[in-house]
Amino acid sequence: MLATFTDQAHNLILLSEDEARMLGRPVVAPEHVLLALTRRGNVRRLLADRGVTGSDVYQAIVRSSPVGDDLVLGPVPRSAQTDALLERAVDVAAQRGVLGPSSEHLLLALAENDRAASLLNDVGIDNVDAMVDGMPGERRPAVSDDLLRSYLLRVAARSTAPRPGPAPPVFERYSAEAQRAVRAAVEVASLLERPEVEPVHLLLGCLHVPEGLAARVLETELAPSEMGTLGEAMERAMMYGGPPAHQSTGIFTDAARRILAQDALAYAYRHDHPWIGTGHLLLAALGAEDRAIDRIVGSGLMGSGPVHGRLARSLTRALPGDEQATGRVRRDGAIAFDLLIRDLTTWFRDQLPPEWVIHGSGRSGGMRLKVPSSRSEEDFAVDMSGIVLSDRPGPERLLTVTRDALAGVQGAVVTTTASPWPGQTSAAVPPEPRAEIAGDAVNPRLRLCYGPSEAPVAEVTPPILLDTVLDESGAGA
Repeated sequence: MLATFTDQAHNLILLSEDEARMLGRPVVAPEHVLLALTRRGNVRRLLADRGVTGSDVYQAIVRSSPVGDDLVLGPVPRSAQTDALLERAVDVAAQRGVLGPSSEHLLLALAENDRAASLLNDVGIDNVDAMVDGMPGERRPAVSDDLLRSYLLRVAARSTAPRPGPAPPVFERYSAEAQRAVRAAVEVASLLERPEVEPVHLLLGCLHVPEGLAARVLETELAPSEMGTLGEAMERAMMYGGPPAHQSTGIFTDAARRILAQDALAYAYRHDHPWIGTGHLLLAALGAEDRAIDRIVGSGLMGSGPVHGRLARSLTRALPGDEQATGRVRRDGAIAFDLLIRDLTTWFRDQLPPEWVIHGSGRSGGMRLKVPSSRSEEDFAVDMSGIVLSDRPGPERLLTVTRDALAGVQGAVVTTTASPWPGQTSAAVPPEPRAEIAGDAVNPRLRLCYGPSEAPVAEVTPPILLDTVLDESGAGA
């Protein structure tokens, strides 16, 4: 059945298992599918346009049925009502001329379920048909029964493994600090140019939230170095965490997803803590069989030795710390540093004065510049990785880090050439770096330029599509 859905809908149906688990439910009910739909994709955008978030739906669920007391681990089966809902979504999509239903067709089917419809009404959504039919695009004629039957038979004949989804959302039972740590983990994986988010990145993400319990314990227990605990950990992760990939995807490995959706929850449950903090998250990460974690916090090639045990004991004594869940998912937004730095480096390479050399990568944390005739490996560095430590929303962090990058490169050129680069050399003052989000809600763009917005001296062209460098809908989004 799942193979008939689009990748977006398929992954959200799988995610509904985690939603049920976090609510302490032993089966996936339609309301958990509804909650999953609010996290990413078409439905999230439709509801966001009406001021409704996943946390609003979550609050409506727990008001009528509080979080369960039981710990639910492993696969969570779907209820008969949920299976019927999936079948109905196929029919609803076909009525609208679509083979392969997406998340909005699931929403239409949910609107016919009494419990889901009641929840939607609670958050102010009372006409799902009009909302979905108002989406851009021409309405197509209904698919015939024969064509639909043929399509379903073809899909049934294919044997396809579950397709890996993007980053899971950080659930309402996570503290604000733990949610930030998960967002930081996605960004750290991008900085290290790893294709997926692994358990070691969750550990590094905890270190990027210095006020969290996990970071405080790690700073106390790990041996200091000249680079500091965070710098040493990042350096070791670069050395032992695998070679760089062409592109980071933000997708969590099975082990990392299990840490988030099951293992960290289990640690909180065992200690009778109603929320999950960075301490629980770090304990779960330390329990993963991850060689890179052993090399960061352990005692060498042969394993973690006594360090894991000491860390675990210190964490357990300190739990739960002063972190608490807010009951809402933070929309921090994760920056895709590997793509962002690559785009900026390519543009600057065409704009810099003759014989200047620029290199940039996620692993370098930014861009490195070399002036003409220099014998040094690099003369200026523009570091962008420090913004991961910020707790501000994703768009704000993205605008700050890109504006600072423009200013950093400009400062290097102006200092070296004594000219107001870029632009006319006769200008008295260098043009001001500018970063802004432009375009419409459907296709927002990151606009970067020097000088007035209405008449820039130089501008990054074409503008960078915001969705390619900032994920506002997933983990820590």
